[in-house]
Amino acid sequence: MIHLAAITFVPEAMENPGRVMEINLNGSINLMTALQQRKPEARFVLVGSSESYGVPQSLPVTEAHPMQAANPYAISKAAADLYVAYLHKTAGADVGWQPSIPFAGLLDSLLTYWRSEIEKGS
Repeated sequence: MIHLAAITFVPEAMENPGRVMEINLNGSINLMTALQQRKPEARFVLVGSSESYGVPQSLPVTEAHPMQAANPYAISKAAADLYVAYLHKTAGADVGWQPSIPFAGLLDSLLTYWRSEIEKGS
C-alpha cells in the first residue's frame, strides 16, 4: 500500500493543527494498523515530506539529516515517519518511506490556493 493522503497546505495546517494531526498522523497509524491486521505480509510505503527536515544544514538532504519540523504540517509528517519506523523496529512490519518530490507539494499548494481564491470570488 502506498500512502499519499495528507493535508499538505501549510496555512491550513497552521489554522487547524489538531485536524492536521488527526488526518496526517492518526490517518497513517490507522492505515498501517488496518493493513497489518488484514494483510500482515503486505508492504506499507509512507510518502514523506522534505518539510520534516526543516531548513537543510547541507545538500543533498539525506535521511541522516536531523528532523527539524517547523510547522504543524511538517510535525505531523515527521511524527508519521517516526511511527512507521517504530512499527518496523518493534513489530517487524514491512515498511518503506519515500520522500516527496518538492514540486508536487508546490503544485498541491498552488491548486489549493487557486481553489480558495475561486471560492472567495477573487
